[in-house]
Amino acid sequence: MSERAGDFGEVRSLMQRAPGEAVWAALVEALDGFDAATLREAVIPYVSPYLARWPDALRAAPPAWARRLVDGEDDTLWRLARAIDATGWHDVASPADLALHALTRTPDAPLTQLRLPRVEEAGAHAVEALRGWPGSPRLTVLGLHHATVEEDALWSLLHEGQWQALDALELVGGALTDRLARAL
Repeated sequence: MSERAGDFGEVRSLMQRAPGEAVWAALVEALDGFDAATLREAVIPYVSPYLARWPDALRAAPPAWARRLVDGEDDTLWRLARAIDATGWHDVASPADLALHALTRTPDAPLTQLRLPRVEEAGAHAVEALRGWPGSPRLTVLGLHHATVEEDALWSLLHEGQWQALDALELVGGALTDRLARAL
């Protein structure tokens, strides 16, 4: 991010509104107007108490944040995200790969929800990235959509003891076999 002043008045106004997808989208856009130092020193400390009352699902990182991480830019905004829902990243060629690359660059991101689409493109890489990601114990929702990951790899991933907070496992489009369903 370059040196930008941003519009703190807009941020204050948004924090007075009820949580919602449109408010989050407007906030994400407003935050893009600030430089990293201002975000760290003023904006994030201001918005954090407000956002703490929001549902985690609304606080989804946009693909632009993931692209910035992959490009080696500052990860300051990831402190605000609680979810990656790459199933909605329709303008991204390989959304699961982009999300997984972002995860590997944000080991301390306070994410609680992760939804990956078209996991068949990421395959075993997805399992290994999730296995090695230190944030796994915080996840309450894990969605693997259209996953053609080996059943044994998925089984070992889910039974390694690092998923203590997991409340929901979304296996959409092929990941759930009869054997795995009985075992879960």
